[in-house]
Amino acid sequence: PDASAQPSRGAHGPAADWDQQLLAPLEELQRRCAHRETQERILQAMHQLLLSCGAGLRHGWKLVLSILWRAATKPALLPLLPLAIRSVQQIASDFLPLLPAT
Repeated sequence: PDASAQPSRGAHGPAADWDQQLLAPLEELQRRCAHRETQERILQAMHQLLLSCGAGLRHGWKLVLSILWRAATKPALLPLLPLAIRSVQQIASDFLPLLPAT
């Protein structure tokens, strides 16, 4: 098989934006679903993602921050704010230098 026909696995290929591919469905689900248990699981999953591979995030930070912002600003999600705060604390202590400037 022709090697040029293979999907790129380098820094600019499909593997490069794995974080966006993983976080985009969570962010969309959070926007569309009003069920508290689903919202709770989204925040838990995002926190686990930060713990396990937060240092590898590159292109997904906007989605992470969008999920956390929504959790902090939607009145229906205020009971889940402590879950979001855990992630904010994790970002502040371990990943602040990785956040994009814009």
